[in-house]
Amino acid sequence: MACKPLEAKTIFASGQLKLALGANSGIKKGALAYVTSGRESWTLLQVSNVNQTSATLRPINTMSNPKTLANLTVRFIEGAL
Repeated sequence: MACKPLEAKTIFASGQLKLALGANSGIKKGALAYVTSGRESWTLLQVSNVNQTSATLRPINTMSNPKTLANLTVRFIEGAL
């Protein structure tokens, strides 16, 4: 049986893109993820900060409004640092 990829919905709070998953779920600083659907699908994100229960993401490419990535599902790329 194969493992399911790690996915989570983004939250935009205090001017930052966040996840309600953190180190307890295996997320590490520098990990890469991408948006799975919608207009922003395949947008790449990197974990810029992580604690036990949450993580902060930043788009790899400069975006005029990262808030457009709020409430979207992201999937982590296996093998990311």
